[in-house]
Amino acid sequence: GHSIKGLKMNNTNNEGYNHAGLFCSLKDATVDSLVIDSSCSFTGYHAGALSVSVNGSLIVKHTTNKADVNGEWRFGGFIGYVEDLKQPTVISFEDCANHGSVTGSGYIGGFVGHIYNNTNMAVTIRNSINNGNITGSDNVGGFVGSIDENTNMNMTISNSINNKSVTGSDRVGGFVGYLETNTDITLIFFNDTNNGIVVGSSDWYIGGIVGYGRSRMFSCY
Repeated sequence: GHSIKGLKMNNTNNEGYNHAGLFCSLKDATVDSLVIDSSCSFTGYHAGALSVSVNGSLIVKHTTNKADVNGEWRFGGFIGYVEDLKQPTVISFEDCANHGSVTGSGYIGGFVGHIYNNTNMAVTIRNSINNGNITGSDNVGGFVGSIDENTNMNMTISNSINNKSVTGSDRVGGFVGYLETNTDITLIFFNDTNNGIVVGSSDWYIGGIVGYGRSRMFSCY
């Protein structure tokens, strides 16, 4: 039931650390009933209002981001990126909402920017909403920007809604921008709704749910 207020972070020009987030990284953590207020903002090369990266399992419940997030590459309303995890890992969002605008270049998502090169991972987004405009160049999604080069991954997005515009050049989707080069991945959409306008300036790989998808075992309900 607590809120983070008035935290404005811009690390773009920092030589030592040029990323931005409430946390640098989270591992085996639970975040419950937190609000990151609209008086906050996060700007960096990689950025996420909650955390720049995730290095282990993460459970996020009843949590809202209202802060704007700006970055160059791999950034999201909550998490910038999840990368190179080889142990069994669970990433879960339940009853969460992003109201902040997420703006920058590539690998951009309303919840997570980039999920890359992980093994034995389960990702769940349930009963959640994106109410922030998502704007970038390529690999842009209302919830996840890019999911690529993962092995043995199960992801379910259920009872969730994107209400805002998702805008980019190519590989732009209302829920997921880019899905490719994964091995043994099951991606399930169940009872989801996209109410936002999805726009791609190049007219390449633009979709109401997924912009570009080429992986084994892809399911939509």
